[in-house]
Amino acid sequence: MASPHEIFTPIYDEMRSRNLANIVSPGKPTLAVDSNIAASQNGTDHRRCLALYTFPRVELSSDGANLIEALNNSFGSDPDVVLFSPSPPTDGKQDAGVWGKLHWTLMQIQGFSDWGGAREVTVSERENFGRTIESYFPHSKKIKIRMCGVIAVRTGLVIVGIPDTDINDTRDRCRARMNESPPLYPLKEPFLNDIVHSTVLRVCGGDGTGPKTEQILKIASDFKDVYLGDAYVDKLSVGEASWRMMDEELSRTPPIGNCVSVCDSDTASTTDGSFGLEGVGWRRPG
Repeated sequence: MASPHEIFTPIYDEMRSRNLANIVSPGKPTLAVDSNIAASQNGTDHRRCLALYTFPRVELSSDGANLIEALNNSFGSDPDVVLFSPSPPTDGKQDAGVWGKLHWTLMQIQGFSDWGGAREVTVSERENFGRTIESYFPHSKKIKIRMCGVIAVRTGLVIVGIPDTDINDTRDRCRARMNESPPLYPLKEPFLNDIVHSTVLRVCGGDGTGPKTEQILKIASDFKDVYLGDAYVDKLSVGEASWRMMDEELSRTPPIGNCVSVCDSDTASTTDGSFGLEGVGWRRPG
């Protein structure tokens, strides 16, 4: 049986080369701009999907700290870039730029184009859906993810990682169960997710070219195959999700259910020992 490292490493190698080829193919490096997230509107974005997601606790290595410092120094107050952090500044904070909350989307149950919002159902029906998804995705222990590098994608930068459990097998079993007995919200994945990644930068302004794009690609190259630290997952939630996953966005649509409920005594707050910009919540390397 293949180890998680053997499963994910070739996936990430292919992902990195394919995305880089797409970025440079127009003749000059060009990133796709998500103009739906506008700094002039404090990042307001009404798009939603239905997903399994989590906010991991991150412990950075020294190289991980260097990555966050490079991102903060280059783009920390740039209105054309969304930076993601465990504890981002609130929207509208002066000179703070546009931020999102660091998250890992395990899988989209219904994508942004398919999700039309929650149905008018009873509390019991809603809770039953949460319990159903929980039964499809049973996990009784914390998931540890070794963050193994950065990849440039068409919309920005993602951190990729190798989990200590066979997440793809669990995803496949969850898909099979949902297709056999469709729950309240049937499975309509926009793509087959077979990676473990978290967005750390998303371009939201400009034309996607020029020095800014070159700097983004340089950061991806500098941290290509680098141990950035570890991420720990002790709760998976099912519910409406946004691109930025800010608390004020999700407060309007709280999770339907939680699929992992491990709360070990050693679980630390993501705001302990913030690194880089004040209050953005990255933990310093130990």
